[in-house]
Amino acid sequence: MGTRRGPKIEALRATLAEIDPGRKWEIEAFETPSGVRETPLSSEEIRQGARGRVEHLLRAAPGFDLYIGMEGGLSQSGEAVWLENWAYAADGERGYFGSGGAAPLPPRIAAVVVGHGRSLAEVIDEVAGRADIRSQEGTWGILTRNLITRQHAFRDALVNALAPFLLSRPLYRG
Repeated sequence: MGTRRGPKIEALRATLAEIDPGRKWEIEAFETPSGVRETPLSSEEIRQGARGRVEHLLRAAPGFDLYIGMEGGLSQSGEAVWLENWAYAADGERGYFGSGGAAPLPPRIAAVVVGHGRSLAEVIDEVAGRADIRSQEGTWGILTRNLITRQHAFRDALVNALAPFLLSRPLYRG
């Protein structure tokens, strides 16, 4: 997996345990570049970051059964700005994206991140009066009073990205 950040690792660990509780999964975490800015500003850029992590891992650490990249960021639709999380799962031959949903970002936060180019992690820490929220419940947790945390959002993205690998019938193959 292409990160060492706690919520992402725990999301993957919990998702794999849920998918196949009888299997002992071994997770290797590597710090990998995403190839995108710290706070991506479109769905396309978020997906590019998740896939970029996997592509880096495929070159740097061959031989694994499955490669996972996760990225969070913002997307815009008209005046609205949305917090999104995406995952990309690949086995070296096939790869699939999965989304963790979207939550509206408050306009005052969006204005600072999008309008002034500041990182969402930095801004949410200031707004909440805490430090390193992205390594805890994340912006998702702050926006939803922990009804959905960063780990939860990545769990959904992971299930969606892993679904093609889990089906007994190859619905996703040509």
